[in-house]
Amino acid sequence: MSELPELKVIYRDPDFVAIDKPSGLLVHKSAWDPHEKTHCMGLLRDQLGQWVYPVHRLDRGTSGVLLFALSSEAAEAMNVQFREKRVQKTYFALVRGFAPKQGRIDKPLAGSEINERTGEAKVADENELKPAVSEFWNEGTVELPHALGRYPTTRFSLVRVETATGRYHQVRRHLDSISHPLIGDTVYGDGKYNRFFRDHFGVNRLMLGAQRLVIEHPATGRPFSLEADWPKEFNQVGVSQSVSSSRLTQQFYRITQTETSQISDAGQDEIKIVMNFDDAKGCKGPLPVLGNSMKS
Repeated sequence: MSELPELKVIYRDPDFVAIDKPSGLLVHKSAWDPHEKTHCMGLLRDQLGQWVYPVHRLDRGTSGVLLFALSSEAAEAMNVQFREKRVQKTYFALVRGFAPKQGRIDKPLAGSEINERTGEAKVADENELKPAVSEFWNEGTVELPHALGRYPTTRFSLVRVETATGRYHQVRRHLDSISHPLIGDTVYGDGKYNRFFRDHFGVNRLMLGAQRLVIEHPATGRPFSLEADWPKEFNQVGVSQSVSSSRLTQQFYRITQTETSQISDAGQDEIKIVMNFDDAKGCKGPLPVLGNSMKS
């Protein structure tokens, strides 16, 4: 029997605890995988020796900041903030293709519900769409001299995403809706790209990290910022010596650095693409573009 992992605690006080959730681990027991018995909620409860209350969720494949309250009162105070969209959530994703430099995706999605005590997840009626908005920024683009499918090169981008809503698979579905699915996404992604990253970089996970979360402390009301470690698989893709070609690694690193610098220098005047998906017909005209307020 394999040893159960110890969860990395980012922060803990009498009111709540924040962990750095690893990719591949469920947040809590779920109807989507009823046979899986290992999950963050149970592991953390046993690790701390007390009951923990989930206040939000991350997909199984997503790594990063995950919060649990340590009392029902703290759980309610934190849940109110999520319901009222007062929590700032920042994700980083590796996606197929050259993503737009900045954009806003406004596309309603099916919602979901959570039982605070048991952690059971329940997805709402698919016909009951709820508002969902994602803002994104392209932090760097890469083009490798490797033919993939009918294309002569392999292109992908590092994208920063901020969301106020938290619908089921929101970041993954939103980016896929603009033809930039996440690398490693076996549901909405591109199998050719997933295989390329697995074969050339040894990466076999969803390339999505919940990097930063800002919430008001449930006791003091002061803004509280929490940040996870940069996912090791992202570093592995950029500078790892274990890939099949050292030239490929050097090319990846050089182009990433160059493109990131160009995008940072371009400023907001270069931002052109902003999207609103109110219906299946696509763009409905320009929307306000947010400032690039959080660089990593």
